[in-house]
Amino acid sequence: KEGLFRVDTQTGEANLIVEHHFVGVPGLEISPDGNKIFYTAVPGSGIPDGESAYDVRHFVYDLQSGSEQELTRPGNEPLVPLALSPDGNQLAYVSFENKKPIVYVQTLSTRERRAVASFKGSNSAPAWSPDGRTIAFVTGPAVPRSRDCSCSIAVVNVDGTNQHKLTPDYFDAIQ
Repeated sequence: KEGLFRVDTQTGEANLIVEHHFVGVPGLEISPDGNKIFYTAVPGSGIPDGESAYDVRHFVYDLQSGSEQELTRPGNEPLVPLALSPDGNQLAYVSFENKKPIVYVQTLSTRERRAVASFKGSNSAPAWSPDGRTIAFVTGPAVPRSRDCSCSIAVVNVDGTNQHKLTPDYFDAIQ
């Protein structure tokens, strides 16, 4: 079976807690209190007629109640793995709405979401600072110029202000 399993570390017994047909689970976070699992599910994929057909969604599974809730699904646009804020109240993720990868933050209690980082080209791999005030992410060209990553590490405040690169673009730095 495919899905999420809870494994007893003492006995090694695995119990299925969420069953989905996954192509993969590219993101998984556990809430700070240990009661919820946030994950990215990819129930199916394919590339008919050259178009992306990913049906990517973010979910939360409550370990206490056994309930599952869908958190994000802005419409069959790929969502890159999620990152849960240190306090467990917000998600950061990348969505390709309008065919451009942009870092979004979603408040879990209200489901309100906002774009916070959108350098030209690619924006990916959001990661929270320990204090939850900033998000680091990788930015680079939409199409890499060589086999080497011509990417930079950038940061942005969680409210979307003060977006800036911490490192120079690799490709530009070696020329």
